[in-house]
Amino acid sequence: MLLWNCVHEILPVANTLSMYMESISRYCSRCSYIPETHLHLFRDCGDSSILWNFIFQRITVAKEVCLNSFFNLNWQQWMAYNLSLSRSWRMVFIVAVWHIWKARNRAVFELKMIKPFSVYNAFYVDYRENILMMQGKGAGNWLQKAPAWKPPAPGFLKLNIDGSWKEKDEAGGGGVFRSETGNWYIGFASKYNAITPLAAELYALREGLQMAVEYGVQKLEVETDAELLIKLLTSMEDYYHHELAPVIKDVACLMTRFSSFSITHLPRLFNKLAHCMGQYAISMALGHKVFLDPPPFTDVVYQTQLKQAKDSLKQMGESSSASQ
Repeated sequence: MLLWNCVHEILPVANTLSMYMESISRYCSRCSYIPETHLHLFRDCGDSSILWNFIFQRITVAKEVCLNSFFNLNWQQWMAYNLSLSRSWRMVFIVAVWHIWKARNRAVFELKMIKPFSVYNAFYVDYRENILMMQGKGAGNWLQKAPAWKPPAPGFLKLNIDGSWKEKDEAGGGGVFRSETGNWYIGFASKYNAITPLAAELYALREGLQMAVEYGVQKLEVETDAELLIKLLTSMEDYYHHELAPVIKDVACLMTRFSSFSITHLPRLFNKLAHCMGQYAISMALGHKVFLDPPPFTDVVYQTQLKQAKDSLKQMGESSSASQ
């Protein structure tokens, strides 16, 4: 729908709206001194231009684009030119246009200016996800969808993590380690200075892995409800330029410290215990807390999942005895 509106030049940009409503300024909400036309919004505005330059520097398929044509055509010619190129470039172009439109709307309606590099990072994650979908590739055998929370395999600990994010200065994360019987091993909650929700999830994962290494854990199963985080970890080599690259590298290094390690996606419905820890973390003033015992705010969720775990183990034992 967005692309159709772009091709027909009928998006509600400021320059057009100002013709019908005197209260609306015709100028760009991001650079403030040039009328916001379609061409200015998606190509010529400073923020958009920086994003396109990031793409031309970092995306291989962008080499087929003639920069002279790209930056000098009028609107209709520009749209026709980009949509006439290869399928690979059309995917880059459409995802980039979508993220420029989202960043512009946040500036207009939420008065929040998103840095071009942050827009590029969001674009790149979506772009890679679209490639995987178009190619029909999964994330590998180690990425599985668990139907509900279950205790780890014998000899393992399981770590469930979750990040919470409202704004850059209002973010946190937490996690819970549990044994093969479903019993609480240790939990943590921390306040983070995270630029995005994905950053909060990544910080929580790094902290959980650091704790596991410090406690001498050798066999670890990790679950998160952030599917995007797992997709990022399955192709870490593609994110060397990501603004979170140092944290990604830390996580990659920590993942090698275990004799056996796996990370899986768990639907949010079954990740409630970690969610409780993450929500508590975001309410903390500062710092980091470790919980050797289940805190009161997790009691209902913890006891419910513990009972389910014990029932599951009991059924498995009965099934094993019957088969024998």
